[in-house]
Amino acid sequence: IDKADKAGLIHVEMSTMPPAFSKQLADKLAASGIEMLDAPISGSHGAVDARTITFMVGGDAAIFQRVQPILEALSADATHTGPSGSGGIMKVVTNLFVNSSTALIAEMILTGERAGLSHEVMMHCLSKGSVRGTMLNQLAPRLFERDFTPQGAVEIFVKDMGLAIDLAKEHGIDLQVVPAARKMFQRAEAAGWGKDDAGRVIEVYEGKA
Repeated sequence: IDKADKAGLIHVEMSTMPPAFSKQLADKLAASGIEMLDAPISGSHGAVDARTITFMVGGDAAIFQRVQPILEALSADATHTGPSGSGGIMKVVTNLFVNSSTALIAEMILTGERAGLSHEVMMHCLSKGSVRGTMLNQLAPRLFERDFTPQGAVEIFVKDMGLAIDLAKEHGIDLQVVPAARKMFQRAEAAGWGKDDAGRVIEVYEGKA
């Protein structure tokens, strides 16, 4: 991109990367007259196809306004989060919940199964109670069936949780829940399941890895 010699180009970077690196990349491109927005997404593969993902966009507000109609056409929402790097920070913060909750839902389902609850009873009660929500509705049925068709791969969860741990350390926070959950995904990755859906972490709890 830097060598494209296209001053005035706007580069929208949708990768989940360390926020500090994202800002460095934006600064490098700016030196060549190329504007950059960091715009990671929240949502699974299915949400991409359905255009129900959300964009968290860091960078110059005026540049965001120029590309906002395009991003909104591809998503359910595109929000300007602040200066360069802030979109990546928001994505890392979002992943703190998504990644850890995947492990927690796996623990919840396996405990209920082993204690004799049916899938039907669990799904009904959970979806009506205080833990109801998008993640539960999407993940629980797949875990009941042990369907590990990739939506968010194990290896991506390991990487993203590492980003969260590093970001927290930069700001003097010693995370406890995320590192513990990450160890379970690392065991899944070590078992050769890195490309499988992160829900396969339930098999780590089952003692298969």
